[in-house]
Amino acid sequence: MMPSKISRNPLFFMAFLILSILLVPVANCDCHVIFAASANSTSSKSSSSKSNQGNESPRPEASASPTLLPPSKQMKLNVTNLSLTKKNAYTLRVYNVPKKYTVRFRSKNSQIVSLSSQKKNAKYIRIRADKVGRTKVVARIYNPSKVLVSKLKATVTVTPAAISVKFNDNKIYLQPKTSAKLDYTIKPGASLEVPLFESSDTDVVQVTAQGYLVAISPGKAYVTATLLNNGVQCKCQVIVSNKDSDS
Repeated sequence: MMPSKISRNPLFFMAFLILSILLVPVANCDCHVIFAASANSTSSKSSSSKSNQGNESPRPEASASPTLLPPSKQMKLNVTNLSLTKKNAYTLRVYNVPKKYTVRFRSKNSQIVSLSSQKKNAKYIRIRADKVGRTKVVARIYNPSKVLVSKLKATVTVTPAAISVKFNDNKIYLQPKTSAKLDYTIKPGASLEVPLFESSDTDVVQVTAQGYLVAISPGKAYVTATLLNNGVQCKCQVIVSNKDSDS
């Protein structure tokens, strides 16, 4: 109920009424604006969150394991175990390397086995036996993205050079179309050098690089073994006959 003083004073009543009319809409308007701003902010955050969810890129899936190639197509070295005489050399190669892949060679002990300069994009390397011992030569294969995809190893044993060679038999008897292994002694015993074998008459007897004799026809011939590092030789006679050696 309005105070009696306000009802008795018309001017004061009019002023109070005008002031009430002016204040009420403003208060209502402020509340409306605050609620609207809050709603808009919530709506904006919700739409932004949905937009981010829509634009979010999917997580990359784990790469699958590479498909294994058949054994004939797999990358491999031409040898995995190699024996070299000191000061000798050998060409180490990697087979079945895809195009644009690169190969890098490294010796684990360059005092025992040293590597020549590798040509650009070459899949091979020339290795040299410099010191008696054993080490590994590693071939690392990288894909076009320079990612290591394979690592191959070859064990290289370096033995001392032979200083002498001698056949254990001066005469060897064979029958035609038979074969036999030459028996010889290399010094020092630690050397794994293989001599060069030659026959003086291949119509009578032939000899393989590994020292195997193959009798062809009756007759006589000499087989020579030569050490390539110093030229030392030894010789034995091979007699091919249809008769037994005991007769």
